Amino acid sequence: MSTTYTSGKQAGVFFLPNGEPIYALFEKTRESNLSPSIAKWSCFAIGNYSDAMKAIIYSASACVGGSLQGEGRRSIKPENYIAAWQKELANPVRILTEGRTISVNFKRDNKCWRSEDEPKVIEETKKLCEQLNRADLIKPLLEDNSNVTLSFDTEAEVISALFKVREGVFSAYRLFNHYDLGSMHVPLELPISDKTFIPPTVQAYRLPCEGMLVKFGDGPFKAYGRYGTYRIDQTFIHEVVLTAELHRPGAAKSLMKILKDAICNATELDENTAVVVHLPEQIKGCLQSYLSEVNKDGGLIADDEKTLTIKLSEFENFRTDAYYVYALLDLDDLSVEWQFANTEAAPVQKVQGATDLNQMSFF
Repeated sequence: MSTTYTSGKQAGVFFLPNGEPIYALFEKTRESNLSPSIAKWSCFAIGNYSDAMKAIIYSASACVGGSLQGEGRRSIKPENYIAAWQKELANPVRILTEGRTISVNFKRDNKCWRSEDEPKVIEETKKLCEQLNRADLIKPLLEDNSNVTLSFDTEAEVISALFKVREGVFSAYRLFNHYDLGSMHVPLELPISDKTFIPPTVQAYRLPCEGMLVKFGDGPFKAYGRYGTYRIDQTFIHEVVLTAELHRPGAAKSLMKILKDAICNATELDENTAVVVHLPEQIKGCLQSYLSEVNKDGGLIADDEKTLTIKLSEFENFRTDAYYVYALLDLDDLSVEWQFANTEAAPVQKVQGATDLNQMSFF
């Protein structure tokens, strides 16, 4: 597995005509699977505070599985990674854009990694140009494949939208280099914490073969096998920490502690608890492969062939780690329902620590 080693962070900022700050996030990284492995600065995200935090938090989730580490193979806690970036966002370096122009070319600058994705990005570019009231850019960019010159003085909003992280159509590293950063820091205030926002609770239960059953807020229960438990943290960061940080800057540390407490204090479910998988009309690919392994001895699929039911007591019948069961439950396009043996003990109670969520300090 390839690992990215990070050794530096820096946030740059320029301002739109209405005064809104637009961040450019630079990180100094190197890849373990490259030789020579040389650390280089690169701009990986452009956008307002909300856009920047989304990019940071998605990168932070990579710390969990070890694919993002510090130099010297030093592990990084995702909450510490987020906190370090927030310090940068509060004191970014000014990017001087006055009098500056850029030349963009769709073929050269678009964010496609595969040629088959290009038609989709072309449509996204058309829609974006229309939303920006710049339909005049469609022909030179997409039809003529020519270079288009844009000025920061008069078209800063257009430039920031085209290169915006996740929603834009051009790659951020094409717009700025690290040497574009000046030496003047611009202290900025982070968004004011929304005291009315209540983060969702966490519910966690132990499953056979070192698996976990987890639910965040009103979301569905999700099962994780022993080899995928690190993904609990990743899902939590994507679904809970991201939303919480946008409402309460600095919430990540308290939330990650709550998740850890929930996992440590998770209790086992009654062995008669069952999971019901609602099968689609067409069974093919991975689903067909996993079903053939799970239902090898028959008797699990209903007579109408629309549902498959497995009790927790049966998990260990499918390899010692119940690999195929958890692989089946991990498929995104399946509808899964958990039937708890004891309705009074069904997971409707908050796990230890979750009840104190709103009383904990987020600063």
